[in-house]
Amino acid sequence: MDESTCSFTFDLRSVQKVFQPVDPKRTILAVLATLVPEPGWEGCLVYTGPALGEPGKTGCIGTRGSGAGELQRRLVESLERLGITVLELYEGGPEITDSIARVSGGQWVAAEL
Repeated sequence: MDESTCSFTFDLRSVQKVFQPVDPKRTILAVLATLVPEPGWEGCLVYTGPALGEPGKTGCIGTRGSGAGELQRRLVESLERLGITVLELYEGGPEITDSIARVSGGQWVAAEL
């Protein structure tokens, strides 16, 4: 299995404008619910990690595993369509703070490490 990792940071204030009562993890879950997993994403993990920048002003989402780059691209496109500001894209990523979801059997499932 491909173990590539990609990540991106985003502006938390823009998340709060779009999804006022929803925390960033739940925002990502909502976005993932709109994405049908591609066969090449099997086993790919979506997670939060420590963000670079000012604490409390940026968030970081990582994708790790098969199809991580394509999944990152699709997440970024979806967030930007919603009006959430994506600040930086990275190859590689931070350590996992909290697992969000994983592709298993062609669908999103709760991620447990």
